[in-house]
Order: sequence, then structure tokens, then C-alpha cells
Amino acid sequence: MKSWYWWRVNPGTHTGRRAAWLPTIAISNTRTRGLKPHEMYSKKFYDSKIKPVVLSEIERLGGPGPIDAGTRLTITKHVTQELYDKEDDKVKEEVLLELERSKENSEKETTDPKARRQR
Repeated sequence: MKSWYWWRVNPGTHTGRRAAWLPTIAISNTRTRGLKPHEMYSKKFYDSKIKPVVLSEIERLGGPGPIDAGTRLTITKHVTQELYDKEDDKVKEEVLLELERSKENSEKETTDPKARRQR
């Protein structure tokens, strides 16, 4: 029984299997999709505009016990989308401009090997 267990957990017995796995994990560390406009809005304005509304909504729906993380995330996403839809065009243009900048930066990082190494 001891030898069977040792064969299963000894990294020396897994020649080649793990070595091919590790570089794949390191390379796939990059972001796979860009942010949506309301997500960038949340990134830029969470503390100033979104957080107070989210906290009041959580307080209103809280009830006697604490709210779990899934419910909190759902409330935050819903409130963020509502606030972004009600926002004026100037703020929406600013958010879209920031999205374009982040898209250009991510494209430059994926095409430029030096930019990837500097992270």
C-alpha cells in the first residue's frame, strides 16, 4: 500500500507530464476578452458613483442576516448597468474612449514580445 501511494504522489514518476503543463499555465495568464462599457464604467466610477447606491440597495434588501457574495455581485452588476444607462453622453463617451485605449494597449501587448516580458 505504501509503495502504491508513493508511486501516485512522487513527482519523479511523472516524467514529462507536468513539464508540458506548467508553461501552458504561464502563457494563458492574459485576459481573454475586453471589458463591456458598463464594466469599464464600474472600474472608473465605482467608489464615487456606484458604491453608495449598491450599499443602500444591499441595506434595503439585507433583512436579518448578511447577504452572500453571489447576491452582492448580482446587485452590483444590476445597479452598475442601471446607472450606466442613465448616465449622460459625455460620461459614456469618456468610458468608450477608455475602452479604446485599453483595447489598443492589450493588442500592443499581445503583438509586442518585449511588452509581454516586461510584466
